Amino acid sequence: MASTATTTATTDKTGATGTETGTPPAHVPDSHDLAVAASGMTVQQIGLLLVLLLPIVIWREKIWGWIKKLKPRIKPIPGGMKLTEWHCWLSSWFGSGFLRPAPGTIGSLAAIPFGYAIAHVSGPIGLALAALALLCIGTVAADRFGKKSGAVDDQSIVVDEVVGMWIAAIPAEGHMDLWWVAFFLFRLFDIYKPWPASFFDNRSIGGIDVMMDDVVAGIYAFLGTCGVAMFYLPA
Repeated sequence: MASTATTTATTDKTGATGTETGTPPAHVPDSHDLAVAASGMTVQQIGLLLVLLLPIVIWREKIWGWIKKLKPRIKPIPGGMKLTEWHCWLSSWFGSGFLRPAPGTIGSLAAIPFGYAIAHVSGPIGLALAALALLCIGTVAADRFGKKSGAVDDQSIVVDEVVGMWIAAIPAEGHMDLWWVAFFLFRLFDIYKPWPASFFDNRSIGGIDVMMDDVVAGIYAFLGTCGVAMFYLPA
């Protein structure tokens, strides 16, 4: 009788053990798993994602219709000006502002090599000082260009985009991935023009207004780039 009880106990223990060591049920990903996966994204992946989302975010420009009608061209220099004049080449950032379409985007892209080189040599402080110096000189250049072309905020003036882009990329330092994040954020804020950028854009009475709406957009983008750098760059 005792032997039977022992056998039963052994069987029960084995069954319990078999249950414990069996194949666990499949894990269904939940919100916590998604959050963990997102936190493991690299800066490269984040930058690529932001670039891919750019067409969706800037729907106001009707980008898909713009792509269908894409016709690269060069806008003639306004009469009475030559590219060799300092206010002309500086305002158009060495002629990049005369490229069409999307001169603002092209000007922002043209700002990256110069800004990256400055940040690489002198760091974020050097880039900030360069942006401040270009803001002062660019204001005069944009004002002269606008008066000669007959349009205060002429689309060929892209020195304002250069200043805004450099401000946005100050936290990026030498990290090219963060430069693309800064580029995306700056273009986003430059298009939507949150206040007070909208104030300067609507007033447009001189070179200072041409420059300041992009400066404001650059400051907003600077804060966003700081946030990305804080959470995704290694300590």
